Amino acid sequence: MTAWAAEPNGLLEGPAMAAIEALQGPAIADKLIAAYDVQPAPVQERLLGIMGRKQDPRYLPIIEKATALSASARIAALQQTMLPEAVAPLEALATSGTEEEATQAADAISRLAKAFRDQGNPTGAGRAYLAQFRIAKTDEARNAALEGIKSFPVPEAYDELKSTLGEEGLLALPDNVLSGMAQSLAGAGRTDESKVIRTTLLARATDTATVQRLIDLGPVDGTPEEFAKQLGFINQWKIAGYFPLKDAPADGSPVLVNGAVDLAAHYGEGDSAPAWTDKTVAGAFPHVDLMGFAQDQARAFAYATIKVPGDQDAVLRLGSDDGIRAWVNGEKVHENVTDRGVALDNDQVPVKLKAGENAILLEIIQHAGGWGFIARVTAADGAPLAFEIVTK
Repeated sequence: MTAWAAEPNGLLEGPAMAAIEALQGPAIADKLIAAYDVQPAPVQERLLGIMGRKQDPRYLPIIEKATALSASARIAALQQTMLPEAVAPLEALATSGTEEEATQAADAISRLAKAFRDQGNPTGAGRAYLAQFRIAKTDEARNAALEGIKSFPVPEAYDELKSTLGEEGLLALPDNVLSGMAQSLAGAGRTDESKVIRTTLLARATDTATVQRLIDLGPVDGTPEEFAKQLGFINQWKIAGYFPLKDAPADGSPVLVNGAVDLAAHYGEGDSAPAWTDKTVAGAFPHVDLMGFAQDQARAFAYATIKVPGDQDAVLRLGSDDGIRAWVNGEKVHENVTDRGVALDNDQVPVKLKAGENAILLEIIQHAGGWGFIARVTAADGAPLAFEIVTK
């Protein structure tokens, strides 16, 4: 900076700028900020670009306050910072500047939105798309920004969309948008608004992706176990195992006899003979771990009885490690002998439930590695189904 200032013909400007831009580190930021204040306006304008390209938030206040310099230089520098915090001053320039400045600032916000999106920066993208929504002058531009907000919801978007769409319109947005917004609101400490959205999602959680998002968000009210039941999970079982897999029949025997299960039965002689034991699983994702049997090439059975108020079509949704067979009221409804890990709703099996008690029997097949399962019951359309677990 000293050499540049002392050279009367400006020959050192290019090399000096290149050298300053190449310098890195916190000490450089402190020195550059201090040096900036005593430079003439043309030099300050050049330094703004360098500060922007360094993409360091410490330079952002300098760029924002440089109102004596051209708006064009400030807009370019703000865009070059690639910081989510640059969106707000750009939005201010887009709404208060000349038509040319507004156009340039709007273009900078659009470029930042795309860059944040491509970088996987949801906060930056969400803020940029929200700013685009606010400054949009046409329905086409507003709708395009709304699509971006849907993909990258931020807490601030909740207020804007509620004001624009109304609460009913806001809550009618797609589930993936609402779940993202609920998560961002919760992260911002806005638990009441997050709860409103999660309650809405819970009432219409008809697909696996939405249920998984709700599990990730956690209970709306009550305990995780109560929340699991709201999502249709069965978390209370009778377990019998293990049984050798080699030459095992596929008809549910020995535990299923004439379509029924005897929970008092022992399957063999001695204290180690398989018998039915209680298994209650805690948490919002009640995965039943069978690794306590510590056997490969084996199988185990799980039994539960649920009670529904009337005859109805339903879906038995199963995840298993490895394969699985299922019977409802003694009738075989599903078989998938495979190697896989447990995932939410691996298999979705249409079933018919009768008014009153319905017996569900699962056979979980173990080849090697992990061993376990998860099960839930929903209405035919995937919506939550009210039932009572009455396994005796």
